Amino acid sequence: MNKNQKIGFGSLTALLLLAGAAGSFDVGVKGIGSPLVAQGRHAACQPGLGGEVFSTGKQVELKILPSNADFVDELRLVSPAEITIGTNKDVGKTVRLGPFQNGTELVFGIYVRDTGQSFKMGPESRNPDNLAHAIVECLGDEVKISFEDFLGGGDRDYDDAVFQLSLNPTPSCDAIAIASDTVTDAPTGNQTPSPAMADWQIQQLQDELEAVMPFIVTDDKGKQRLLRAEALRAGLSMEAVNIAQRLVNITNRITKAAGKDEDIDPNLNAEDFAFIDPLFRRWASNGFSDQSVSGVMTNQATIFPHCGSFINPGPCPPRVDSGLLFSSKQEVIQHLLALGYHQVPRYATVRGGFTNDFAQVVDKTDCGFGPFRIEAALRHHGECWTYYTQGPEPNPEIFSYVALWPYPWWPEYVYWWHRFYC
Repeated sequence: MNKNQKIGFGSLTALLLLAGAAGSFDVGVKGIGSPLVAQGRHAACQPGLGGEVFSTGKQVELKILPSNADFVDELRLVSPAEITIGTNKDVGKTVRLGPFQNGTELVFGIYVRDTGQSFKMGPESRNPDNLAHAIVECLGDEVKISFEDFLGGGDRDYDDAVFQLSLNPTPSCDAIAIASDTVTDAPTGNQTPSPAMADWQIQQLQDELEAVMPFIVTDDKGKQRLLRAEALRAGLSMEAVNIAQRLVNITNRITKAAGKDEDIDPNLNAEDFAFIDPLFRRWASNGFSDQSVSGVMTNQATIFPHCGSFINPGPCPPRVDSGLLFSSKQEVIQHLLALGYHQVPRYATVRGGFTNDFAQVVDKTDCGFGPFRIEAALRHHGECWTYYTQGPEPNPEIFSYVALWPYPWWPEYVYWWHRFYC
């Protein structure tokens, strides 16, 4: 609303607008030759005061147009996603939204910073004063939406926040993507079924592994050796030793892939982890106390209390869209490299393919350098490229920080966590 205009309903323009919204005839807004309703309505556009817009299944491009208002109005997509786009003062700002499912109504709204009021396009019932606050003009593949920002209808000039939608924009990655802060998918933490095992059995498995830890030797390349004879002489059961041997064998498969050639995948599957899955799953979701942990584990847990120890091995974080679009894959890669990311070697690639997986090693509280990372996974977004991030999460590039493994079976736990849990 412009403060220099009277609040009223007596203008000829307002009467014409209501007549046009009722469908009695087409009118002009703000002068002759500016059509409110174009000849031949677009299937995704219902024009007039209280009009509506629907997705065609493609991205839409939104451009903020000049307005005539003293108030600052935030322009928002209200449904099917909640996204703040900009204000009526950001003239010329262009963003791309979606794509959204074909036929989904796109509900836009404004939040008036000066008054704290919010208004939505569409039927009167959506607004606190039971009045329609936006006019929709259907111009082929273009849609113009104009808001009135004052409670009670104000001066009804509908030019306080104005923007244009392109329902079928030319493929381009020059516009800014407004998808930041949205989660692309929420990992369930339950991607493979866990074999049935009672709590006491899981605890017994943990106790056995704790007891055998001092008898596992790891060299500087990550290769492990189990001192079987010494473990048996110390009174450990054959069952505990055999379980430890299976874990050592998995570790060596992983480290062989990492050390011999970083372009090799160890090709482990869920069956390889079936015997340890219930314990790993409990670590990942609940953690353990350190009360019964061996001396070796206690020392490591003291140094790395949040690095996959029994206290807190790290839950599954959400995957969050970056909110950025790029014209080519190479542009995304250069952007990530500039931020300190690196390409993940094949043996540690878990999503998106070898050439689409990047990571940045990060410190987590009291973890030191190495055990955790932020992942950035590249993907297509329409005609463009973008990426999402996830983390902090256990770092599967285990060969790069052997000395910082929180415990001997850290490589197995990390591999399992990425492939079968998160």
